[in-house]
Amino acid sequence: MTALLVDDAHISDLTVTKVTAGTVSANWLLGASIRTASSGQRVELNATGLHGFNGAGTELVTLSNTGSFTLKSASSGARVELDATNGFRAFNSGGTQTVALTTSGSFTLQSATSGARIQLDGTGFNAYNSSNQATVDISAPTGAATFMGQISTGFSGKRMIFNPTGASFPEIRFTPTTGTQVAKIVATSDTTTDYIGVTMESGVTSGLYSKLSLWPNTARLDHIRTSDNFGGSFVAQDGGATIQYYTSGSLLERSVILNNAGVHIFSSSGVANVNGSSYKSFVIDHPTDPDRYLVHA
Repeated sequence: MTALLVDDAHISDLTVTKVTAGTVSANWLLGASIRTASSGQRVELNATGLHGFNGAGTELVTLSNTGSFTLKSASSGARVELDATNGFRAFNSGGTQTVALTTSGSFTLQSATSGARIQLDGTGFNAYNSSNQATVDISAPTGAATFMGQISTGFSGKRMIFNPTGASFPEIRFTPTTGTQVAKIVATSDTTTDYIGVTMESGVTSGLYSKLSLWPNTARLDHIRTSDNFGGSFVAQDGGATIQYYTSGSLLERSVILNNAGVHIFSSSGVANVNGSSYKSFVIDHPTDPDRYLVHA
């Protein structure tokens, strides 16, 4: 028996088990489930809400009739996810979470999960080198900050450089507007005691510099000419003070020492001592005979 084709029929009520049609037009449609396919990649609308599935049948999109929702760009690997419970999250190709913005207001941003990377979260900001060592650490709760490596207040010209690259010891360097001569504060090169030094090199006249060296029991000020190591210095210690002129050949070529025993004057040709009492003693060159000395004791 052949069914007759019905065109433009007006049927007030139709009950069937299955309807196969190319296009259905209606003012309203009531159904338990509406979906674009029975399995695989599809969109489905049912009593619980709107659901989207990928080719493997994994649900990636959920818009629930309760108001909750989930949006995923993929089911695994590199992807982003947005839902009402966890907020916004991003994952790398290994499936590790690298970005999190939660509904509570907390967040985590990191360029990688290990190795050289930067990370920003509620505790502060951190940067790590390839060995996972924190090279920058800025604490949000305390404001404390730690920086490893060189820090400069400018790219060139007059500026301050903290811990300059290539420096042997901790150092603060002050550079001029032009030229290479610098002033610097250098921490200890002496591993047996505390020390700090301040060096000022001439930005106008090369070959000259001044240096202040400080230890717990000694303070020393030097002015030095590098061409021949000519220098003059003042040294203050817990046992006294010394004013001296020296060259590379002799550290005590001319000096005056003041201590509890008196005043001691040294030169390459003799010594004079003033012991602080009414008695004076000294040994000096004879004014006319180079082979003799004048001695007073």
